[in-house]
Parts: sequence; C-alpha cells; structure tokens
Amino acid sequence: MVYKKLTRIPTMPFLESSGNVLIIGTTLIDVQGNQFIHYNEVTASDAGMTKLLEATAAEAFYNSAERFPPPRCHPATRQRILSHIKTWSRALKDESPLTASNRILFLCGPVGSGKTAIAQTLSEEYGENGVLAASFFFARGRDRRGGIGHFVATIAYQLSISIPIIRDLIGMIIARDPSVLRQSTDVQFQKLIVDPFKSAFCGVPIISSQHPFLIIIDGLDECDNDNHQEVILYYTSALIYKHCLPLAFLFTSRPNPLMQDCVQTNSFLKLNPPYTIFLASSVKDTFTFLESGFHEIRRTHEIMATVSEPWPSAEEIKKLLYKSSGHFIYASTVLKFVGDENANPTERLALVLSEESAPLAELDELYNQILSTASNRALLRRATLSPSRKTKLPAIPDHFQSGSNHVRQSHQD
Repeated sequence: MVYKKLTRIPTMPFLESSGNVLIIGTTLIDVQGNQFIHYNEVTASDAGMTKLLEATAAEAFYNSAERFPPPRCHPATRQRILSHIKTWSRALKDESPLTASNRILFLCGPVGSGKTAIAQTLSEEYGENGVLAASFFFARGRDRRGGIGHFVATIAYQLSISIPIIRDLIGMIIARDPSVLRQSTDVQFQKLIVDPFKSAFCGVPIISSQHPFLIIIDGLDECDNDNHQEVILYYTSALIYKHCLPLAFLFTSRPNPLMQDCVQTNSFLKLNPPYTIFLASSVKDTFTFLESGFHEIRRTHEIMATVSEPWPSAEEIKKLLYKSSGHFIYASTVLKFVGDENANPTERLALVLSEESAPLAELDELYNQILSTASNRALLRRATLSPSRKTKLPAIPDHFQSGSNHVRQSHQD
C-alpha cells in the first residue's frame, strides 16, 4: 500500500465534471488502486492567515503583552457606567441586524477619567463570556497602535478567531491576492470583513447571540490622523447600517469638536444616532481606588511593616482627592509612584503632597502630549513654561449635548 500526502492541490480527477465547488478546511482522500492520496485544501487558507497575522497590530489587543499590566476598574468603582453598558449590550444580543438601532455606543470623558480602564474591564469580561468579537486600543505615537494602517487587518484577524466560520474565507481571500493587505481602507473593509460575512451566511439574517458580536475600540481620539478617525467611524457604521452585519461597536474617546463633526457628517449616524454615555469625574470612586491602593502598598511593601497606622492619614487622602479633582489618572499615577518597590512609600507620599516639587513626571508627559496637539500654541507655552507649574488645563467642553440617546453620570457618583 502506498501513502502520499500532497501539500499542494493538483488536479482532482473525481471533481473534473463538477462545477461551483467550494471546499474549505478539509482533507480529501482519493483512492486510486493501492494508493491513498491526501489533498490538503486548508494549506492555502493557513498561508493567508499567516500573512494576515503579520499585518495585524497585536499590540492593540486587549490582552496584548505590550499593554500588560493594563488599567482595570477597581471592583467597587464605575458600577453605574458598567451597568449602563451591559444593559445596552444585552438589549442587542437577540436583535436582528436588519432592525438594529443604537448598535454604536460612545463612552466620552476627559483625560484621566478612566475610559481605558472601563474598556479593558469590559473586554476581559466579554472575552470570557463569548460576547467580544474584537478589540483595538489606540495609542498616539505608537507605530502600529497609533494609526489606521493596521486597523482593518487587526479587526479582521480577531473576527476570524472569534467567528470561525469566516476564518478560511478570509484566509483564501488573502492567499489569492496578498496585496489586499496594502490596499485602501474601504477595500480592506469590503474584502476582509463584508465579503466573508456575506459568503459565510449567504445573506440569511442572523442575530448577534449566535456568535461574538461586540467590537471595542478604545481611544479613537488617539488615532494620529484626524481624517482617519472619521474614516473609521464611517466604515464601521456602514458595516452595521449598510451591510447589516450582526456586529456592534463600543468607542471610547475624549469629547471634542472633531468627534461631533464626524457624527454630524456621517450619513449612517445621522439616521441612527449613537448611544452616548458621558463619563464625569468621580470623587467617590477615586477615594475607593486610593484607599484600596494604599492598603495594598501597606500590605506588600517591606518598609511599611515599621510604619504606624493610620497611613496615609485621612487628611492626606483628602489632599490627594483635591489634587486629583476626581480623575483616576492622577490617583493611579500617585499609587504607582508611591508604591515603587525601590523607594520609601512614606517619603514618596510626602513628596507628592509637597508644593515644592512635581514628582509625577509620567502625568506631566501625558498632559504635555495633549497640549502639543492643540492649535492654541500660546496656551501650550503658558502651560509648559509657567515657573509655578500651577497652570490649569482648560475645561473640556461637552460637544454632544443634543440628541436623545444620552446618559450623563453625576459628578457625585
């Protein structure tokens, strides 16, 4: 008996008279006399998927190594916001995309309000329970996470994993024409997402509960090119409202005029206004976060065994809350600075609370980056060159006041 395994697909005599044959992900065995010949059709698809993986921004996944450890919500914080989002996603689960409305949600909030922590917490939870289809965490200035160049490939790759029925279809498309990965954004959306869905489901309407459906895009305002932010909004909304794909999108972003303009000029979103949640600062949640963080420092840092309680004092935490204005990014940076294993936490805390120094260089860098993108250069010079270092950032206005699909979180939460 002779056994042959062919990695390439030769002419198959038993299919010569057949037409319109599509074979995906299988091994065919042709018995010819005393020979068993295996035809491995999946090879081409796998080659395409390998090329797709090379084109993805794996750093932008919610569980990427580059982002470890990622920011997460403390279990006792942001409960109302998380509840609102979960209620929205549950309502979409059994809804046909043909009757879909509000399948796009915007979570808007100022810098440091905890948007990324919320997106991360939801990504992890939805990733475990089979709701998350894909994620992309933008980061301004990062090679693959900062622009649109790898965005579609990254989403398509994750969809191929979470929805296996489209995997080989995507792989074969790339195998036939690898240049698709370098074609325009609209072509990539069509060939790598729309066409595989249409082929897999043959135009039959399906509901979201049949597979993972939620795509989380964090920090859309962090995309380096403003025009690309608009492009992403247009084509993702087209997936839902033009092509009726059973998907939904959760975007996080700072509220700014550009995002408002994108919504107003987007023909799909004008007819289907996105569900918008405004994320305000939260003194209560920030207090819980600080209290828990200092407790952990006291429990794990070897120096703290000799420090008498209470540490920090109620007055010191009150000062930190005042300095933070209820923003998580300040509290998070303080805890990271104070809890450095190579430093003395009590000395570090005293340094943070002093008026003479600004030890939070990481926070300074963030705000300098934000200011560097502003068109008002005079404001930038005042903010970065002020010797007192007390220049306040201008308040970020709400640009999403109109519309009925809005939820605003109380500042007293």
